[in-house]
Amino acid sequence: MGHNAAVQAYKFLNRDGTALLTGFRWRLGEWVEASGPLAWCENGIHACRPDDLPHWLGPELWRAELDGEMLAADDGLVARRGRLLERIDAWSAGVAQAFADDCAGRASELAAHAPSTAGRAADAARRAAGGWVAMTAYITAAVAGEATSGARAGSGYQRGFLDERTRQASWLRDRLVLVDG
Repeated sequence: MGHNAAVQAYKFLNRDGTALLTGFRWRLGEWVEASGPLAWCENGIHACRPDDLPHWLGPELWRAELDGEMLAADDGLVARRGRLLERIDAWSAGVAQAFADDCAGRASELAAHAPSTAGRAADAARRAAGGWVAMTAYITAAVAGEATSGARAGSGYQRGFLDERTRQASWLRDRLVLVDG
């Protein structure tokens, strides 16, 4: 990627405004800048494109702006600097739970045709009922991988898993009216 134009992106945070993995506290509108070489999972401001969201689900979803040098990874962006623009209230006001319920329903549908996945589909339903959105989405992708390939590993499994993540991203894009860059 390596360009310098500002890009709109998304970031999941905890309810207290801290980053899910680092605990860094974000403040609305304040630019945060990274020094040193950018590196995925090591250094830089990490955020998501709409298609990346199922990989990084959390309690609050924010619209962000990234600027400066940028790197693209398979499931996110890393930038030199970034800031929060606004919280997407719909996520924590019901869309997250509707998403978990949709994923659990999808796992159940898949399990109807792939009995080996029934236990994990039931686990997805339990997790959705408990409000565990990220876990429900992950389990559903795992069920899709196994239902597609008949195995719990391998390239066919991975294709099914990632196809489900793409379906999930589309669901989120539609319900939250998300836009790319």
